[in-house]
Amino acid sequence: MIDSDKHEQEGVIKFHLDYTRKPIEHPALSGKLQQLNVARSVLKEHALIGQNPLRYGGDGFGNISVRLEKQQFLISGSQTGHLDRLTQLDVAQVHDFNYSANQLSASGMTKPSSESMTHGVAYQTLDTAMAVIHVHSPDIWRNSDKLGLAATSADIPYGTPEMARAVRQLVLEEHQKTGCSSQLNGQAIVFVMKGHEDGVVAVGASLALCTQSLLDCLSIALA
Repeated sequence: MIDSDKHEQEGVIKFHLDYTRKPIEHPALSGKLQQLNVARSVLKEHALIGQNPLRYGGDGFGNISVRLEKQQFLISGSQTGHLDRLTQLDVAQVHDFNYSANQLSASGMTKPSSESMTHGVAYQTLDTAMAVIHVHSPDIWRNSDKLGLAATSADIPYGTPEMARAVRQLVLEEHQKTGCSSQLNGQAIVFVMKGHEDGVVAVGASLALCTQSLLDCLSIALA
């Protein structure tokens, strides 16, 4: 448990989860899992995903997903930040969700990340969003104004229907700034969660694009 009262415990699932524990059998699993691990290894090197006894009460932080088909996606399991690599046992397949009803259905050998609803609404909002990465970066988070990043309100906690609605609106607004109504056109959307300590999210057409966008933000924040 995180010591400070102003901080929430990481990894607490707040939505109603309809979960079936069974192996994932999607034909794209192997390739998608490899993609997740390539991006995740870079993020872990920069301490954007991981687990540290000195951060967040020792809880794991950060999560990563890739679209499978339609609104289904593959996402890292809850509290897997300490793992060097994800295997089929460490990811979950999200089949469906309803953020208004605060419900999500998933299967796999581990439960999906507590941030799955945020990932889902990003995929639902933009058809060409193929990857979502949620990291924890105090440097990016504290320098969001310097970086010109959009942000969800400080009074909206993570993993709630309110956060899902806020993310949907923010993603739409940020995407419209590109002058495109339905395609990301090679640009990743990066924003911070003011109500979730150090929480930063990237939504893009690929895991590589999201990863690079986050590293670019980190580089500028540290300059």
